Amino acid sequence: MKAYNLSVCIAPCVLYPPDSESLELEDNMIKKICLVQFLIENCLRIFGEDITSLLGENSMSRGNSEKAADSGRKTVKSPFFRDRAFWWGSRTCQLTQCTAPPSAKPGQLFGVSLMDICDKDNLPFPILDMLSFINQKGPLTEGVFRKSANIKSCRVLKKKLNSGVKVNPYSESVHVVASVLKDFLRNIEGSIFLSDLYDKWLSVIDQGNKEEKITAAQR
Repeated sequence: MKAYNLSVCIAPCVLYPPDSESLELEDNMIKKICLVQFLIENCLRIFGEDITSLLGENSMSRGNSEKAADSGRKTVKSPFFRDRAFWWGSRTCQLTQCTAPPSAKPGQLFGVSLMDICDKDNLPFPILDMLSFINQKGPLTEGVFRKSANIKSCRVLKKKLNSGVKVNPYSESVHVVASVLKDFLRNIEGSIFLSDLYDKWLSVIDQGNKEEKITAAQR
């Protein structure tokens, strides 16, 4: 999955117009896809190099040209290092007995605002588990986020997550977990990029050069 392919799959889930009932213009959809592709390709410049520590992939903070200049030595991160950041974040919260504030319904994850399910900017454990699972298995799975998953399996997993049942994503298909994660993103109240900023996000792509786009995205 290259950045463009990934953006085609993810863009509709992270930003939508303030009036969600209205149809989105084709030109705006194209801009949205280009925006997400730009955010992916310029992730380190826009969000800072620390963003990679979220997935335990600190080696990603070096540019491709730097990697190419290396002596051909390839570094492969083990699953332990890939998942360390997720595990540590969860473990820290468990040790301090963190609890998420009550959402619309006990355990409900889907269709509510992030403020209702996050505790001190920490995502709920089930979402972290799914992200960690996809981070490990996704790059090795053809069509991740693109191929359709078993609808019944997705429905069952979503029901378990929404009712607070402890779920082990490693017992599920990668496509099922990816599909349910997209469903979670798609149903965040007001969209993860905030619908009120819809026009401002799309205007990022209208900026002149790369540096202006980066500055606009950061703003």
